[in-house]
Amino acid sequence: MIILFAPVLLAGCKDKASYSYYMQHPAALKAAVTSCQSEYNKTADRAAECEIVLFAAENMISLINEQQENPEKFGQRILTAQMDYMVLKQRAAEADQSYQQLKNTHAPDARLRTAKDDLYKAKKACADKLEQIRILLAVVGMGSPD
Repeated sequence: MIILFAPVLLAGCKDKASYSYYMQHPAALKAAVTSCQSEYNKTADRAAECEIVLFAAENMISLINEQQENPEKFGQRILTAQMDYMVLKQRAAEADQSYQQLKNTHAPDARLRTAKDDLYKAKKACADKLEQIRILLAVVGMGSPD
């Protein structure tokens, strides 16, 4: 399950051809899979992109199966992720407040670096959880009428 959201192959999440993008855009994933399957002579870059596409497709299929097998449990998973996100968002706000307070009081560099690192980790955890929620919602959205 953790593998589904691990940023294993994510070099540049904002990049259109990223794992994250494909997981959040199932229609684009489907088109990319079709394209990758129809190509025989791929460049090294294209082969790497197709590896990401196929990895995303495997994980998407796994999530779709999970959602179809037990929609209520899948919905609960989304609600839990959303509640976790709110906790992480609060922690990020607290870490930011702590960092700003230390910065304003001219705290020692070591304490400032630690606080800045804590802030970065809190924001990263928040962003990762939000990405997970978007992926789960994309799966649910696949079954919704357009």
